[in-house]
Formats: sequence, C-alpha cells, structure tokens
Amino acid sequence: MNKKTVIITAPSLDPTQNVSGVSSVVQFIIANNKERDYIHFQIGKTDKESGGILQRLRRIWKCYGEWRTLLFSTAYETQSKIATKTKRHSVTTKTIVHYSFPLSAPSILRDPWFMHYALKKGHKMVVHVHGGLFLTAPKIPWLLERILKWVFSWNVTFIVLSEGEKKILKEKFGAKRVEVLPNCPDVPKGDETLTLRKRNGLATYENENMTLGYLGRIEPNKGMEELLGALERCKAEGRQFKVRFAGKEEKEGEYLLRYKEKLGNDFEYCGLVSGKEKEDFLSSLDVFVMPTYFEGLPMSLLETMSYGAVPVVTKVGSIPTVVRNDENGLFIELKDVDSIVDALKRLDNDRTLLVRLSENARKTIRENFSAERYVEKLNEIYGSL
Repeated sequence: MNKKTVIITAPSLDPTQNVSGVSSVVQFIIANNKERDYIHFQIGKTDKESGGILQRLRRIWKCYGEWRTLLFSTAYETQSKIATKTKRHSVTTKTIVHYSFPLSAPSILRDPWFMHYALKKGHKMVVHVHGGLFLTAPKIPWLLERILKWVFSWNVTFIVLSEGEKKILKEKFGAKRVEVLPNCPDVPKGDETLTLRKRNGLATYENENMTLGYLGRIEPNKGMEELLGALERCKAEGRQFKVRFAGKEEKEGEYLLRYKEKLGNDFEYCGLVSGKEKEDFLSSLDVFVMPTYFEGLPMSLLETMSYGAVPVVTKVGSIPTVVRNDENGLFIELKDVDSIVDALKRLDNDRTLLVRLSENARKTIRENFSAERYVEKLNEIYGSL
C-alpha cells in the first residue's frame, strides 16, 4: 500500500542554518514516522537572514506563492494517480497539512493566512501549537488576540503539548478539537552514551567541578541575563563550575562575549552541535540550566534529561508536566538570580542529591517518552481527519 503524503511546515531543518525547537520536533517526526511520506515546507527565516520590514514582507510573499504552488501540485498529482486506476470515478484526494504554529507575534501575524488558504482549497489540516509567549501571557495585544480567536474557531484539530495547554485553548480561545501530544526526544539506548563518571555514580562526583550547560537559542527571554548574574555571584563566592553553551546567539555579541569575559576559562561555547558532537555535549553535562520566561515543552529539556543532566528550570509552560521539584530536577523562580544561585549551590554541596536527581531525570524520559507511542498517537490524529 502506498504511503500517504503529509506536508509539514517548519523553519530550516539544517542545524547549521537554524536553531529551533519546532525544527527539532519536525525532524523527529520525519525520522520516526515511517507510515507517511513527508514534504517539508520551509517557512520562517534562517538565523543568518536579516533585513528590514520590506525585505521580510517580500520573503513572506514569495513563500506564500510557493505555498500555493505546492498545495496545487500535490492535490493534482493525487487526482491523476487515482484517475488512472479508476477511470469511471476520478477522485481528488487532498494532502494532509501538518502546520507548525508557535504562538509568537511574527507567527500569529503570518501563519493564519497560509493555513486559511490550505483550508480554503479543501486540504485536511492539523495545527501543531508549539507554545510561545502568547499562549500563557495574561494580556495579549488586541489584534493578536482577535487573530488567535479566529484561528482557534476553525473546525480543525489542534495539537498541544499538555493538558494545561489544552485547557487554555478551550477556555481562553474557544478551540473545539484539541489533542495532547507531548514532544518526544530520540532517547539514547543503553548506557553507552554515558560518561565514565556518570556510570560510576557518586564517587567520581564528590571532588570534581560540576558541568553546567545550556542548549538552545541564546537570547534574553531564555533568562541569559539572570543566569550570568548567578554564575558571577557563584564565582565571587569561590564556587567553580564548568559552563558549556551550545546553540545560536540571537543577537551577535549580546551574551557570549560577556559570559567569556566574566567566567574566563570556566566558560566554553560549543557552537551549533549535531550528530556525535551533540551526543558528546549532552553526555558532558551534570546540570541543564534554563531560567526561561515562557516555554512550551522544550526539546532541549527532554534531550538533556535523557542523558542524565539535572534540570534547573523555571516553572513555565508545560515544563511542570515533566520536571518534578526535588524528584528529577529543581525549580527556580522567574527572573530571580537568588533562586538560581541557591539551586546551584545546593547541588554543589550535596552530590548525593545531584546523583539521585540525575538518575531520576534519565529514568523519567526513558519510562515516559517513546518514539513508537508518539508516532502511533500522531497517526491516530491523522486518521481521524
């Protein structure tokens, strides 16, 4: 039986061109769902693209034209294939559209017009909501709120990352058909990816400096200012941590130079990592620190936990559905340097706690996240369309 085609949207899937949680999720889906043939449609600028409003509008307009062409060509090809087999009953079967929709201002202003065109042309659609500032913001600008209520009034299926997000979409925006599908990392198999000291447990942790890490986009909303302040204070108190960052700096020169200046040789920027480099980076971390202001369910959190890194994170978005305070990680307060310092000092002073949380973090991902279950649920959603 021929596999059915799904058009799936995301920014660039090339990690050297783009650092995006949405891209990571889409890469995971394409790699693991063997029951579908995916066509990736790139929407959203790459990290290297720049320009003013007019240049951005031109790119969007060009992208919109390519979108219309793709939707027409996939529907036409399907019609032709069916018509050759059943000459008496020529049927047009529309391709399913899996639309990735992060609730940020640029996406809210751009994406609904792409989605609406696909619906207008008769395509079945699932809209995959990827968190964002305006999912949980207490106050939303009037125009953005109107657009969101319009989108969520459509008779389509929306995918969210947690029951909490489902409740928000239903009660705040009036969505009718909402399915919960938490993000899922590619869980490392066995213990071969663990470093020797992690396999040996507590004994090798007691007299070594902890390695703290961050993976993802390096920008203000991720709490980079507060994290730097906390690390500076720890260093002033005589605490020595190895600090490793991987990802893309949103605005060149905004943070990386300052981290290097303040932390010196204790700080290492690893750049954009993928493949074996990424595995080595994840294996090296004892603690994953992310004092983010808002979030969905970040892939970086799930990936680092799967390698045994203890999450020190804010209690935002769908993070509390995975992280449990004092069981498999530690919660810190929003925009609070003191709470970051307290959490890091606590782990540094109590290596038994560090090892216990590390083992539980890794166990949480292995027991609760399965690529097979994720793909099965996703295909059920497709089938319901």
